[in-house]
Amino acid sequence: VRTLIENKNSDPVRNGGLLTVITDNTGKEVAKNEIPFYVEGDTETELHQKITVSDPELWSVDSPELYTLKTYIKKDGKIIDNIDTDFGIRELEFSSEKGFLLNGEQLKIKGVCLHHTAGCVGAAVPDGVWERQLKILKEMGCNAVRTAHNPFAPEFYDMCDRIGLLVKAEAFDELYEPKANGLMINDVVPYGYHIYFHEWGVYDLKQMIRRDRNHPSIFLWSVGNEVKEQVTSDGHKIIKELIDVCHQEDPTRPATSACNRIAREYGPSTTVEFMEELDIVAYNYVDLSTQRRELYFTVDKMAHPEWKMIGGENSAIYSTRGDYSLGHDPDKVMASYNTNMIDQSMLWKYILAHDFV
Repeated sequence: VRTLIENKNSDPVRNGGLLTVITDNTGKEVAKNEIPFYVEGDTETELHQKITVSDPELWSVDSPELYTLKTYIKKDGKIIDNIDTDFGIRELEFSSEKGFLLNGEQLKIKGVCLHHTAGCVGAAVPDGVWERQLKILKEMGCNAVRTAHNPFAPEFYDMCDRIGLLVKAEAFDELYEPKANGLMINDVVPYGYHIYFHEWGVYDLKQMIRRDRNHPSIFLWSVGNEVKEQVTSDGHKIIKELIDVCHQEDPTRPATSACNRIAREYGPSTTVEFMEELDIVAYNYVDLSTQRRELYFTVDKMAHPEWKMIGGENSAIYSTRGDYSLGHDPDKVMASYNTNMIDQSMLWKYILAHDFV
């Protein structure tokens, strides 16, 4: 347990005490530790404790067991501050051969990409709206969520902790390079994050990880979505800096960046140097290039057997909301709804048949 204590007073705390208590989901105390500390005025200190929980109940998507870390700051033997932090105990493993393992058992990630808004509700989403949506996703077989493409509200991760949904937590949709807004050639998103990345990128990434790293639901960090740097000559240096920040702030989880230009036949492709900086190579639309249409991940697996791979974003079954034609009604916008199912069925069969994905 690493606890950062900040003394905002000018006087030093000479006889401080840090009491850490762990309780299970019934409130029963299962472990505790207390150490003294000294901190000068107007400074901060980080204290380290090692606490053993015997025979813990492990957090998983089927049994999302939670514990609470109760932190008490003492001065002259009296408690002057305290905070409770929920957490879970579980083991994450990514393998180039077996794919993803949770608590030692292989688990296929059945995920969806969600944005931070909720339809007509907008961006200030009431907890009940998220809880209803997440429970429906869990009931239909979903076990993971990708936060596309920025940090969500803390309450969202709390719900995923309780419900048992894994989270791929994503930071940015732009780095230094702006994206086109789709309206005009060479036109860019007017308020895109590229305006702020130079000054705030590393700081914001650190703050996101520090705020959210105690959530057991988060199993993977993503530092970017389809960023332009994936195809530039120095993009691998930029992404390395962000991956290194993830490792420094949280050595327990791997980090990635979602790549949508791997082996593309038009325009530049994602550089191998960029992909090699990622702990897990995340493929957005692995079947977009002709040579990958049915081979999918196999081409890169043969060339780079040590790579760990994940489908970052795959095509959905395209439709117009409320209109699901099976092709018999030519007036429907999506008359090929049924043929679009074939692509998804083929990709999912491939994923089930190949452990490394």
